[in-house]
Amino acid sequence: MNTSNEWTREVLEGYIFIYVANADFQESYEEREIISEKIDAATSAKLHREFEKDNDNQSITKIQDAIARLGYTADEKKQLIEEVKNLLTADGQFDAAEKGIYAALKRVIV
Repeated sequence: MNTSNEWTREVLEGYIFIYVANADFQESYEEREIISEKIDAATSAKLHREFEKDNDNQSITKIQDAIARLGYTADEKKQLIEEVKNLLTADGQFDAAEKGIYAALKRVIV
């Protein structure tokens, strides 16, 4: 699962959620719960391993490429951004690192 050319929407969104949850270098319990609602445990484990190998530029490039390839509509992109914000605030915090990731992803996705 090392190329975004093979990702489904579910896998892409799982990767985005893992990327976002690690904005502050720590996945909270609440964030892990939301991720588990998006993707199954096996996919989550694979995506976590992939995410750990990727640098920030690789992650953003994979997300951009998959968004373009999978043909998200404007409304679907807005919904995805809203889900990202919900994940970022799930632990009751929205710190500077999380705000930065949110702003960057908003530009990448929308």
